Amino acid sequence: MKLPIYSVFKRLLLTLTIVVLAQLQTRLFASHRQVQQDNGLPTALELATSKMKRIVRDVWVARIAPGLWVHTTTNTFPDGTIYPANGMLLETSQGAILFDTGWSDSQTETLLDWARQELKKPVTRAIISHAHEDRLGGIAALNRKEIPSSALTLSREIALQQNAAAATILTIPDLQSKAWRDNAGFELFYAGAGHARDNIAVWFPQQKVLFGGCLIKSVTSTSLGNIADAVLPEWTPTIKRLQQRYKAARIIVPGHGTIQGDGLAQTLKLLKEHKEKPAIQ
Repeated sequence: MKLPIYSVFKRLLLTLTIVVLAQLQTRLFASHRQVQQDNGLPTALELATSKMKRIVRDVWVARIAPGLWVHTTTNTFPDGTIYPANGMLLETSQGAILFDTGWSDSQTETLLDWARQELKKPVTRAIISHAHEDRLGGIAALNRKEIPSSALTLSREIALQQNAAAATILTIPDLQSKAWRDNAGFELFYAGAGHARDNIAVWFPQQKVLFGGCLIKSVTSTSLGNIADAVLPEWTPTIKRLQQRYKAARIIVPGHGTIQGDGLAQTLKLLKEHKEKPAIQ
């Protein structure tokens, strides 16, 4: 039996409507994701604080104690995930000291310009907490400005395997065996391996702020994250050494995510959960 022309037309119109709506939905989803990416805000974790000042699309800063700032930079991965990384900047009478560069040269240049123009404190040197991209991705920018950078001897060795620009990194004598107290108002401490073999922590005694880089996870972290270079058996003892040494810490700054809460305790919790997780057969 042949369908009336009206019925055929009605079905074709319905089919066409469904196809058009599906295409619109796909485009809207893609557009929303593109807006997120263009926005530069993290899609995984969050900025270090909720009241950060945005300098450019992917660089933020916030003062968390007198003379001490946290900076957050974001990186967009191939799957579209936008991930944040925290570093520090300390104001001194001689200028400013940058702790970790962020992901890229352009982000580092932004931080250098901001410190010089807004704080009137040009960055005079930098400290690298370990040899990963989110810590020294802007080393070439420091080199162009002739700003010296320093790190653990092991960090320099690892970095040189990946980036020729790391040849300029200076090493801090005996840091792997004892804490380094700097007259500018901070202490560097190698508590042991963890997230990486070479991760160090920075203590700001006047402000009572501990910066742990990627060695310390944020309270919003639900996993240990990138453990490709981790030394898992040593991570827990390393965190416990930090807990013992820096009991006076009022603010704990992790490598990624919020500075709220006790990141040391959260890291121990995640390590315990990881250890107890059933092995995949």
